[in-house]
Amino acid sequence: MSQKRKKEEKSGGNFLEKALWSVYAVFYDDMTRFYAPYRRLLKRISGIIRLNASKKNTVVLDAGCGTGEFSVEMAKNGWSVYAFDNSAAMLGIFRRKAAGLKNINIKNADLEKSFPYKNGFFDIVLNVHSLFMLRDFKKVLSGFDRVLKRGGILVIAHNRPVNLMSLCGKEFAENGIKGVIVNGARLFGAGVINMIISIVHRRVYNTIPAGEITGFLMKKGYRLLILEKAYRDVDDLIVMRKKR
Repeated sequence: MSQKRKKEEKSGGNFLEKALWSVYAVFYDDMTRFYAPYRRLLKRISGIIRLNASKKNTVVLDAGCGTGEFSVEMAKNGWSVYAFDNSAAMLGIFRRKAAGLKNINIKNADLEKSFPYKNGFFDIVLNVHSLFMLRDFKKVLSGFDRVLKRGGILVIAHNRPVNLMSLCGKEFAENGIKGVIVNGARLFGAGVINMIISIVHRRVYNTIPAGEITGFLMKKGYRLLILEKAYRDVDDLIVMRKKR
């Protein structure tokens, strides 16, 4: 294939992917605000960070921040929050939410490239629902390790394989048939766009066992503090401390 053809295909792919992310950002942000399991996950992670934030000037990184729901929550706790994502549409929504909050620093950057921060800069690094999308999750975990201080806390909410029947059953048990229909309809758009993006990438998003994540970090000297199911058992919530 000629270089010109490759360039044209890449340009077309980038345009399509940006358009998809622009639409997905709206669906995703809606989910972060209405979907009860997401709100419970936010509350749980905020509590974990609060317990491990030893001082008021704790510096937190929200890596792959999306529309910023976690970042805004952390900033309201008084911590200094740095956040980045590579979706301009997501960050546009985030910046509107963060208006008036002076302790949030937002960047457009890519998880799969070098993070734009100094070594050992953060007390806490948070990553929610990103690792499963990546080509090389170990490279990204090494990036987290580079920017995290010794003794710092790494918090990861990692997607597990989804069982739709199980999710519907749990929705029904919690909210009845109305919840299944209403919440299912609102989540449907985000799910469809997620699948289309995976096709554009020409690959299905990775399924990475939590043990591969924890094992890789333990070899770097991390200690496992928490490993539990969350988000209606769709997530593994992983909390690890970097060696001092």
